[in-house]
Amino acid sequence: MVTKCNNSNNNNNDNSSIIRQSKLFIVRCALISVFIILNINLIKLSDGCYVAVGGIDPCDGLVCRPGARCRVSQDGQNAECHCPESCPDYGDHSGSRPVCGEDGKDYRDMCSLDKASCATEHGINIKYQGPCGQYTVYLISSEFFPK
Repeated sequence: MVTKCNNSNNNNNDNSSIIRQSKLFIVRCALISVFIILNINLIKLSDGCYVAVGGIDPCDGLVCRPGARCRVSQDGQNAECHCPESCPDYGDHSGSRPVCGEDGKDYRDMCSLDKASCATEHGINIKYQGPCGQYTVYLISSEFFPK
């Protein structure tokens, strides 16, 4: 892990170049310090050039079952999948409109569908926006279309 910064890129004697390089050096040191505080591993590629390994978001790479959401721990170090316990009322918002699930049931909103989906083994996908039965599905035989 990097614990100090070295300003070895100061080869030009021009004052404006020195000031510009000094400002860049300070920004680099600040960024490296932030990465160290957040416990992100850095790999040094060359002087002043580092690559961060890993992500700040512990939810990255975590795959939750259908309907579940990633929840980060209070210390920000760990994450777990949780099913929605309750659904907020968004008022007149697209997320608060009724939806039809592929199971043929009406759900008050997407959150309610996710809550039900999380409680099942295979999950429930949305069939379409709006209550079930609002749309009629017609199956048309290929014999009606000339080749």
